[in-house]
This record gives sequence, structure tokens and C-alpha cells, in this order.
Amino acid sequence: MFKSGETSHKAIGVLLLVVLVIGLALILESRPLIPQAPAGGITYPPPATEQIRAPVSPTQEADSQTPYPPPGDGSSQGATIEAVTAPQVEPPPCIFEGGPEPEAIADSLDDFIFAEPKILPSLSTNVRVAQWLPDNRRFLFVRDLPEMRQQIEIFDVESRLSQIVAERRTLYYNAPVWLQALNAAVYSEEQKLKISNMDVITNQLWMSKGTPKSAQILTDDLQDLSLAVNSDGDQVAYLADNQSPLHNPELMTIQAADSNPLHFDTANLILPTNEPLQMAWRPGTSQIVFYNYGDRGGYLFLVDIDTNKTCRINIGGWAGLARWSANGRYLAAIRSWGRLPSRRSELVVLDGMTGVLYTISVLPKDAKGEHQVEDIAWASDNRHLVVIGESFDHSIPDANGKYSRKPKLYLVDFINNQRKQILPNRECYSVWWGTSLSWSPDGSKLLAACKIEDLIQFTLILVGKKK
Repeated sequence: MFKSGETSHKAIGVLLLVVLVIGLALILESRPLIPQAPAGGITYPPPATEQIRAPVSPTQEADSQTPYPPPGDGSSQGATIEAVTAPQVEPPPCIFEGGPEPEAIADSLDDFIFAEPKILPSLSTNVRVAQWLPDNRRFLFVRDLPEMRQQIEIFDVESRLSQIVAERRTLYYNAPVWLQALNAAVYSEEQKLKISNMDVITNQLWMSKGTPKSAQILTDDLQDLSLAVNSDGDQVAYLADNQSPLHNPELMTIQAADSNPLHFDTANLILPTNEPLQMAWRPGTSQIVFYNYGDRGGYLFLVDIDTNKTCRINIGGWAGLARWSANGRYLAAIRSWGRLPSRRSELVVLDGMTGVLYTISVLPKDAKGEHQVEDIAWASDNRHLVVIGESFDHSIPDANGKYSRKPKLYLVDFINNQRKQILPNRECYSVWWGTSLSWSPDGSKLLAACKIEDLIQFTLILVGKKK
């Protein structure tokens, strides 16, 4: 195993969850490495029999005999707390300590103004958005190339220019993350090596501060290619493999220091499954949510990297995508059931303080066919989301034997259980969950892959609000 700044070595152990802490010494000295969790958040009880304090609705349990239930009725319910499938090590349920009720406001959907989409040059359906940068004018994205290669680029919406940051080889899409503390992109890559006349695939973690030539390898012990970054932009989480028999993740930190920029410390925390996991870092806290698809167990776990505790959450199905609101209180997820390919999905939002689970019917209930939510993006006000939704009607194919697709954009107020179609004359598509929709941190710009002149292209939608 190669680690930057250390002699190569392989340690015997279980699959490690590694948290990469990179920052300037001045930054690390002037503030805590990991902010404290907000009051009224989620805690981690030691006994596995501890019950959730929020109200529990038995109708939220996943029904294995009915994998595709009807769309949600927009009600808010208590989140049930048990795994969809029993993991290897059963963690206790999360306890929601309670908090203030969400602010009750009148209908606010009409306050938003969405301009017509503007084409961004050279960005088409071979592009997948990763994240906006904090300056609200640049965003990080990935461009697919031939022969299983990808370019990682930064696009400036004001200059309309793109800068190539890195190139990588990969069979799958995994989003890079932006490390604001170092003004760098961190990304995972699959490398094919020749060992004893055999092709061996190794997963590596890289960092680039501006151009492909500046890229440097950080470690080559990745088990999975998923990454997550904290809200301060000075920590990155990834999954590492030290070739144990079980391959269960264990927490490990990498911290910057004057003497050694990468200092490795093991935290001895075991996650409850060895299946591949996606992750999302809860803003302002030391908590990371891990999840995967129904084919992989449908797990949804919350891990605190300060206390080394793990608890489980069930949203009544499995999460195809999970996104935290900017204030860290709400977790929005695309919920589905059964196995891939998903034939029905819907939007749910979990209140991380009270445990209330909101279920929102994004599409009209009378829309014929199977309702699907394909991508979500939070507004900066922690209340509204933009959603790509569509209804598949498999009963009427066109002349070529294909089924018509007309995905639309919807604005959702999940607290008031309200939704509104925006830009009704436009069709906006999703390449895959979490790749085709992104709202800037200040709420002024929305990225969406929309059809313009019969071509699906990445577009910029300016967003305003009525005074």
C-alpha cells in the first residue's frame, strides 16, 4: 500500500473508513477539527433495545410482498428505526432528541422566479455535476471520455470557460469533492497494474490543485470509490481496504501536521456491513450517513467520527440518493423498494432533530404510470428543493417501440407538503441519481440537464425571489 509521505506498507486489519483531514496549520490551530453536533440532534445509545422517542408509524415499514407501493400521500410520520436487511453487526437505533418545530409560513412556492435555461458551452449529456464551489460562480464536474476515461473540470459560469483539473480511469462514476482549505479537488481512480504478468485493478485516492500535472496520489488502499467532504472543506472521508477476511469498514483519520502532512490514526470503529456504500457528510457536525441500494442490502447508517458510534435509520425503503440540507437538520432521500432497476421512487425528508419523516408526492396523483424521482437539489433556505420527476407509462410505446419520456422540474416545500411544476415547457433529465441537478450555495443559480433544440445539454437557470 502506498501512502503519501510514508513508506509503503500493508497492515492486516478490517476494511477501514478513512477520514482525510487536510488543512493549513493555521486553520487547524484556530478552530476545532470537527464542529460539534447541533443541540437537539441525533445521539447514539449503547443498548440496541433503546427505542426511538419520536412517534413511529407502522405503515412506514417496508413490505417485502409489495415492493412498489403507491405514491406517498404527503403526510409527515415518525421514522422507523431498523435495517431493511439484517447487517453483520446490528447497530442500535438512532435516538432523536427533539428540537423546535419547523417555522410555519404561508405558501412560498410562488415567491421563486426561475429564468429560462441558458446553454453552457461544451456541456452535454456526457457531463455529470459534482458540486458548486463556495464562490457561487464555479462548479466541479466530470466529463466522460472514450475508453473508460474521465476528465475532472471546473466550469466558470461568468467567463464560460472550463479548466481541466485531472484525468482518471474508471469503470463507474464517482463524484470528486472540493477541498476548500487547499483549493484542490480530491478524487478516486481505478488503476490497472501489471503484477506477475496479471492485470490487477487497484483503487487510488488522488488530489489535484489545478492541472493534471499537479495531481498527486494520496493512498492506494481504497476499497470503494465513494467520497464525502465536510462543510468546512478541510476533511474528506473515503473507504479503505486492508484485506481482512470480512472487509468491514473501520474508521481511520489522516491529519495534516507540520512534520508530516499525512498522519494516520486508527479510531477502531467497525461499520455493520461490507457492502459498497455511498456517503453524505452532515454539515456542521462530525456525522456521516452511509447508504446503499436494495441490491446491496438497503442500509442506512449514521456514524459519528468523534464518538465512534453508529446507529441505524429506516426510511421505509432504501435510499438511491441522500442529501443533507445546508443547516444539517434535514436529510432528503430518493426512496425506492425492491431491486434495481427501480420502477418506482419518491421523495422523503427526515427531520434529524425530531425524527419526523415527511413523504412527498412530487407528481400529480392522477399521473398515469409509475412515478419516479430522479434527482434532488436543496435550496439554501433549508425548506425547498428542486426535483426531477416523471411518470413512466409502459402501456403506449411510440412507433419505434420506445416509451415516451417527459421528465419535469418541480419545486417542493416539504414542510407544507406543497409542490409546483416549474418551467413547464422544458424537459430536464437525469443521467443518474445525484449527477444532473445542483443549486448554488447562495440560491441564485441552478444547474440542470434540459432539452433545448432537441438536444439534452447542461444549462444554467438563474433563480430570483419576489420582493
